[in-house]
Amino acid sequence: MRLALLILQIAHGPYAVGFKSLALWDHTRTLGSGPRPLQVSIWYPAIPSANAQRMRVREYAWLTTVPGRLPRDGAAAHAAGERALLSIYSTPDTARWRRALDAVTLAVGNATPAPGHFPVVVYGPGRDGVSFDNSVLMEDLASHGYLVIASPSWGPAGPMPSGFDGLECEARDMEFLLAYARRLPTADTTRTAVMGYSWGGMSDILVAMRNASIDAVVTLDGSIGYWYERRFKGGPFVDPDRLGVPVLFLKQAHPGDLTSYGADSVFAFFPEIRYADAYLVPLPARHQNFSSLRNALDVDDSSAAYPRMAQYALAFLDAELKGSREGAALVASVATERRVGKKPRPTVADFARAAHSRGLASAPDILAEIRANDPDYRLPEDEVDTWAEELWQDGRRADATGVLRLNVAMYPNSTNAVDRLRAVEDSVEHR
Repeated sequence: MRLALLILQIAHGPYAVGFKSLALWDHTRTLGSGPRPLQVSIWYPAIPSANAQRMRVREYAWLTTVPGRLPRDGAAAHAAGERALLSIYSTPDTARWRRALDAVTLAVGNATPAPGHFPVVVYGPGRDGVSFDNSVLMEDLASHGYLVIASPSWGPAGPMPSGFDGLECEARDMEFLLAYARRLPTADTTRTAVMGYSWGGMSDILVAMRNASIDAVVTLDGSIGYWYERRFKGGPFVDPDRLGVPVLFLKQAHPGDLTSYGADSVFAFFPEIRYADAYLVPLPARHQNFSSLRNALDVDDSSAAYPRMAQYALAFLDAELKGSREGAALVASVATERRVGKKPRPTVADFARAAHSRGLASAPDILAEIRANDPDYRLPEDEVDTWAEELWQDGRRADATGVLRLNVAMYPNSTNAVDRLRAVEDSVEHR
């Protein structure tokens, strides 16, 4: 049984694994006639129990419903969930699939949580996928001391559309889960990562671009590797310069010819990353082999790469969220390409931190030093203008003047920047 073999091949951590499913509603959005529902799956470190009975895969299958409909209990509802899972993944109801449903997992339903506070991983499944499409990896991460939370890939009004509106929808679901994780008593949301498979491996990049609370990103053969130019680039909040946290790209080594699908012919996003440490690790696997559920359905030799994928994802998260030198060394040793992020990022907050020790009156000089290594560095003109206004209102005249001089240095042809600086300098001179 392939899924059971995968479990045996992965070296699990010291914790028992608990699992629970719950229903939440996002009242800021709708799906159908009411607030948007989310079927939420949570894997967490648990206290071992000699009498605990581990879940079977079919108990995950019972969570499967059509978008917008929450799962129910009872034999009829459970059978419907199994049929829905077969339908989503276009799988025939064979004896082999029945054996897959009976495979024992690492998780114990509603187990007692282990004491402590654990880093959080918010996971985005593949397009139209279920919350548990990588349950083997989720269980493994929980056994190593991570709290993992996911919901299905449901579109704004049903199935997930393939355009940017679909990416935005899944990203907002992940952001909703990020906010919910702050309420969990064992969650340490000062250490947070986003992870995604396929479609979710593009949505998680969007989440990281616009959320300062994210500390690391993992994409499991994410669609960002194939659809950056067509589906992602140019969308709201999409700017590679906004990505400033470490990213691990686990990617199929030989994806074949995807041009008939309109996919990017090269990994177009990777070279555009400037302010994040990024690692590319190719694996001898097909796209579906980056999902444990897909592996259970599609047996082939490349399924054997899954334990390596799990090992590298764990090592990266350990390095970035727990400071593991061993994890960092492993990722560095298997990465075929690496980008070292420039510092500071082109945000007002990052520039302010870089200028802290010398003061903002020296902002133009600090800019010149940054541009020695990053000639294209610039901050958004309107944000710098607002920053200067706030400093002025706080009575920090020298700092405000330095920031306005910074704006002129970045935008010498801007009438607004020049006029604002002249007005401030005239005001200071006549005081």
